[in-house]
Amino acid sequence: MRGTEASNLDRTFVLGVGAQKAGTTWLSDYLRADEKYRFGAIKEKEFHVWDRKDLPMFAPPKRRVSTLRSKGQFLLRAMGKFDSVYFRYFGSLLRNGGIAADITPSYAGLSAARYAQINQGFRRQGIQVKTVFMMRDPVSRCVSGFNMSMHKASKNLMAGDVAADRNADAVFLDFIETEGSRMRSDYLSTLAALREGFAPSQIKVLIYENLFEPETIRDFSEFFGVGFFPDRADIKSNVAKKKIQVSDEALSKCALMLRDTYEGIGQEFPQVRSLWRGYQYFR
Repeated sequence: MRGTEASNLDRTFVLGVGAQKAGTTWLSDYLRADEKYRFGAIKEKEFHVWDRKDLPMFAPPKRRVSTLRSKGQFLLRAMGKFDSVYFRYFGSLLRNGGIAADITPSYAGLSAARYAQINQGFRRQGIQVKTVFMMRDPVSRCVSGFNMSMHKASKNLMAGDVAADRNADAVFLDFIETEGSRMRSDYLSTLAALREGFAPSQIKVLIYENLFEPETIRDFSEFFGVGFFPDRADIKSNVAKKKIQVSDEALSKCALMLRDTYEGIGQEFPQVRSLWRGYQYFR
């Protein structure tokens, strides 16, 4: 069954803002399974438009004309130069209704002013914006992000075997101290900016550790206005290919560094205290 639960909204844009390694690829695949999802020339899940403008520590290298090979790549470069192209692209995709999305985890670092601009840009197009922020146990998120980073580095022949030159714990602790890693783990700042840029009714906060439960899937399916596909809970997306073991001592240091995040999120979302293993380091 595909997309049988109709939404009240005819034209919906989903802005996914992270967190990295918290199920964003799985959610993107879930939305794309609905018959109302609209595909355009840009096939990527992550557009990397607004982070390239505002967050150089997150953004991939600039798109150069000489390296562009498709219409989608040219459109993405145009979006980087002219904000209006972004809104017109999705406006065209959704002119006859449906749902489309840009789920780029590094958007978690955008400002409230940028979120408000995105909201207004789509409002002028007559498109309803739904935002989603997905949170995962901060320590687990850091470990997964670290493994992904090491895998990418080894593919680019930049790192090789981490343990060959340095202790894995030392490399991990350096990684979580980087500006990008700290910002990706700063859930409180992301939530505050989202709540300033969007109305409460436009924001959905999901917790990775219970993301795949039928009740959660039904809830966010209704929020986005897509079909209910509980069987997709068994499908794994973007699983880490390289797993480097770090010690419990290093994990404890990571948790203590992120104490404010644990305390703040635990107050607002008390269920995470039994879902996130990082709390064990504060007992």
